[in-house]
Formats: sequence, C-alpha cells, structure tokens
Amino acid sequence: MNRIESGERKAFVVISRTQTKVWKGDFSSTSVPQTIYERSAFPSSFTGRRFNPRQMQQRLFDKITANLDSDYSQRISRSLRGAEEVYIVGRGKRKNAILNQFMNHLAKSQHRGTTKIHSVSNVDASGLSKRELMALARMMEENTYAA
Repeated sequence: MNRIESGERKAFVVISRTQTKVWKGDFSSTSVPQTIYERSAFPSSFTGRRFNPRQMQQRLFDKITANLDSDYSQRISRSLRGAEEVYIVGRGKRKNAILNQFMNHLAKSQHRGTTKIHSVSNVDASGLSKRELMALARMMEENTYAA
C-alpha cells in the first residue's frame, strides 16, 4: 500500500505531560489536529471543578513521580484507533519519561495489534510551530519508506 492509498490510516502524535495533539491523514500545513488534554492540566479555578484532598494528593504524587495518568494514556490510544502507521514525537530520554511510559502503555494495550509504530523520536516539541511539526512528520514518514 502506498502513501496515497493509506489516507486516514496515518497518525502523527505529539505527546506532552498536559496535552497531546494527534494529526490523522495527511501531514500538510492545513491539517487540523485533535487535541487531547490531561484531566489535571487546567487549574480548578479555570474549570470550576473543586478537588478533594485525596485527588490533590494523587495529582501531586503524579507530578513528583512523573507517572503518566492512565486515563490520559487511554484517551490518546483510543484516538489512534484505525491508524495503521503511527509516528510519535515527545520527550523521552529518561526511563520514566512520558514518551517511554506511553510506549509501554501501547505495548500492553489491546490496540497494539492493529497499530504499527513506524517511528518514535525524542524531540521537545513545545517550541516548534505547526509548520515545523508537520515538516518533522513528513520527514519521519519519508525516512520510514526509504528504509
């Protein structure tokens, strides 16, 4: 199957602690990403939600230990359903970095059989523009097909 026939079956994921952007289909500058937020990404004053002491303790523990929230990682993996080629970018040098934790989650999840991770890159995407991210996605895709 060539790239033209794959259509919506490709996904480019930019994962971070508080939000993840998922582009499906083509990696052009006009494509619009789906944004997935972590539940605790916004302060309670913004969302109007109040947290009990146990929830606040769990949020603090997650930030200190840098654990990836399981609900958040499940929402990301659900957004990848139907994608056969996945390209992932995020920070992941350390063993417990968010990128490595998400890859471990994907390996254990039931979606792994239909989704093939073509390329994973350790890049801090927080300072990159949308145009630079799409260029990175196209470069990762070309390197995959060239190999």
